[in-house]
Amino acid sequence: MGREVFFSYAWGGESENIVNEIDKIFQQKGINIIRDKRDLGFKGMITDFMNQIGKGKAVIVVISDKYLKSPYCMYELLEIYKNLQFQERIFPIVLDDAKIFDPLPRLQYLKHWQDKKKELDEAIKEFGTDAITVIGDDYKTYKKIFDNFGEVINILKDINSLTPQMHKDSNFEQLIEKLASQLQMNQDNNSISDVEKKNNSNEKKEYIIPKIRKLFTEGFDDEALNIFCQSYFSEVFNNFSVGQPKATKIMKLIDHCTRFGKMDELLQYAKDENEHQYNVNQPYTK
Repeated sequence: MGREVFFSYAWGGESENIVNEIDKIFQQKGINIIRDKRDLGFKGMITDFMNQIGKGKAVIVVISDKYLKSPYCMYELLEIYKNLQFQERIFPIVLDDAKIFDPLPRLQYLKHWQDKKKELDEAIKEFGTDAITVIGDDYKTYKKIFDNFGEVINILKDINSLTPQMHKDSNFEQLIEKLASQLQMNQDNNSISDVEKKNNSNEKKEYIIPKIRKLFTEGFDDEALNIFCQSYFSEVFNNFSVGQPKATKIMKLIDHCTRFGKMDELLQYAKDENEHQYNVNQPYTK
């Protein structure tokens, strides 16, 4: 096929065994598999590699109990999810220990991330905003997982992923067929001309400020807004004062992004952090 297929999985145990088996078969068939242990070199940036997985046109995801409790694995899954066409691009294999098909065990996974987020909430309260420079990225990841877990897991449980044994018995033929079809579809969909893309990108945008303000008012509490600004717009965060109302902070953020042409960045970051609230308030441009 000559096109890239990514793996997302938790290291060790049955997950890695099945990944090794698929990897060997796919290489024999000339399918280019990208996986961290082989393709993320020494000193490679882990987050950049996970973002690359998230943008992959075809991603084999081996879902295990360990995967569902790993911040790295769940980060990859949410990156896949946020880059649209989630169901088309993902090829899940669900191991027996991943209890995603029963409601009460699914809730236990949600509670796991609720507890992890609560631990960092309490740490930030104890140390104040200084903690953001140390654990801000972790907090954002845990919050993102907790906020989006329900939507993602409900899609996964509804996909007929077949059992690992069924895949092994067929020598992964159904998986290979579906991947080939998806990769061919991607190639066909890339026929939009460069001229059309350029014309679309040059269209002038008029932003609906009240809706953007509502997005941040309803989608971010004061603590989350501080973390958001410190992470993405430090120049705005540095101008916040103690006791400043959240509404004032939001207007400072919007004014800054309007003045310096960063509204698209602002909206993309807001979508990354709280996709549900982002979708609720759309559209943001006329």
